[in-house]
Amino acid sequence: MADRYMEAGFKGEPIDFHFVMDSHGHLGQHSTFLILDGGPEGVIRVQDSLGVDMTAVSSIEGTIAGWKRGN
Repeated sequence: MADRYMEAGFKGEPIDFHFVMDSHGHLGQHSTFLILDGGPEGVIRVQDSLGVDMTAVSSIEGTIAGWKRGN
């Protein structure tokens, strides 16, 4: 029998039967790091479609340009 998570993924359905947290999310855009629809509304839309309940986010600028510029 297929794992429930794999089954939902293969069907393109959100994980709506378990709490899901994305512990590595980023907001923003950078020329060398592609984030499709990286604004808050876009990230929420994508996370909702996957069934993600909560996301810990940081700016993409902080990971590439350093903590001073990113914060």
